[in-house]
Amino acid sequence: MAMMDTALSLAQSICWDEGYGYREGGHAASYADGVDCGGLVFHCLNAAGYNVADTSPGVRYMNGILSGIGFNVFQYTGSLDDLRHGDIITMVHYEGGVVIAGHTTFICRNINAYIDPSANSNATAIIPLAKVEGSSTRGHTTQGDHQRNGTGAYWEVWCHAFNELYDQGTYLPTEVYVCRDPNYIPVPPDQQLYFTLKVLDNQHKRKFNNI
Repeated sequence: MAMMDTALSLAQSICWDEGYGYREGGHAASYADGVDCGGLVFHCLNAAGYNVADTSPGVRYMNGILSGIGFNVFQYTGSLDDLRHGDIITMVHYEGGVVIAGHTTFICRNINAYIDPSANSNATAIIPLAKVEGSSTRGHTTQGDHQRNGTGAYWEVWCHAFNELYDQGTYLPTEVYVCRDPNYIPVPPDQQLYFTLKVLDNQHKRKFNNI
């Protein structure tokens, strides 16, 4: 399996394990109190064999770190055609030269994800374009993942249908970039579905073992 496939599979497994919520600065999946957006991405890259530290680096530094290990980094034009399975998006909002907000997410195609990006529904399906992310804008930031309003999606560390690249409330990103491993060739949709079903199988086994 390609390193990026390994990273994406791990990220999805963490997202579907509701023991992990959001924690600013959280990175290793062994941290029971959560991960943040950059920590999720870098933990999964590190575990998959990429030469990055298992840390939460701060989104403003990610482009430099990833380009330093060979990723292609280019500005996002706003076209969905720019986005491939396995891409990493970074976005930063500046005011007066100061970083006010930042966010990063994995982009995935043909994976199991919540169908409602607003998290009001707990329904899932195979989604053609999805985000795999940790996000502090999802409400709770306490230990463990929580359903929105008690009935919706588990929405702190989660996979959901693509809606928009920014999730910073009133902050629109000043800079949005795509980081892409040039050596990674996304697997065909049928194989992506295989990996998705494998993640789902592991998810169900985990729940069964915890009964």
